[in-house]
Amino acid sequence: NILAKIITWNYTKANKNQIRDMVLEVEKQLEREEENKMIEEIYNNLGVSEYKKGVAGLKPVLDHLNAQAVWYLLIHENMEFPGYIWKETWMLYTSSEDKVTDEELIPISDLTNDMITKAIDQDARVNFVPDNPKLKEMWWVAAMVRFKIE
Repeated sequence: NILAKIITWNYTKANKNQIRDMVLEVEKQLEREEENKMIEEIYNNLGVSEYKKGVAGLKPVLDHLNAQAVWYLLIHENMEFPGYIWKETWMLYTSSEDKVTDEELIPISDLTNDMITKAIDQDARVNFVPDNPKLKEMWWVAAMVRFKIE
């Protein structure tokens, strides 16, 4: 409806490039609205209840990515997270794990691409979010999960 109103109002005066730009602007607005809804839903679903399926912060999100439990990943568009990949299983970690020796871990300067790949491999949707105060409160990365892990 928004797109139809904008195009109808400006169509007689707009050329093809202007119409394309209007469509792109409306798409961006719709994407921001969807992101804001998901951020709000995740924020409201953080908690200890087994029915709360929102997780936030790097370690909980990585744990759920490693468990193939994420269906929607939100990450700040300019964030870089240092971390490790376990050579044997390609699981992602924020620091050395007790069960894994340092020789088995590959240090990486930014986990972002690996997080995205792992999310896409489990058919999760990935959104990069520009500055958002609620996402900032959730340490710049959050996810909706299929199931909670312990």
